Amino acid sequence: IVLAATGFSSKSILIKLAYGDGAALDPITLMTLRMLFSLPFFLLAALWRPDTTAARMRRLDWGGILLLGLMLAAFATVLPAFLMNAGIGRIGASKAAIISAAGPIATLVMAWSILGEPLTTVQIVGALLVLSGVLVISLKKEAEAG
Repeated sequence: IVLAATGFSSKSILIKLAYGDGAALDPITLMTLRMLFSLPFFLLAALWRPDTTAARMRRLDWGGILLLGLMLAAFATVLPAFLMNAGIGRIGASKAAIISAAGPIATLVMAWSILGEPLTTVQIVGALLVLSGVLVISLKKEAEAG
């Protein structure tokens, strides 16, 4: 889990490095490189356990799964990655990282308000910690700028 969190968190820094130093990578190229780099890891994870439910599915099930997979890839992976890269190119990695910290909190609120999921004390405390961290970073940046 720590390795996954570190890899996810470092993408903003790596994108900033790619945009800095005069490297003129447009968001589509950068997103394509990120997706191509991650593809082997996803394939390894998919092949890790061939005895799963996927191996026992009927042939007819695969069409629907393929369609859902393509929709998930387009709307939950490619489009958000493209928009994140474009945003980093416009506002910088540090501001984008602060804004992206609100993502898990937004997910928590939507799960509670739309799906009726219960909010636990741990989730509320975690959300408050994230918001506190964003506030501290924002105030520090304001103090450094002004």
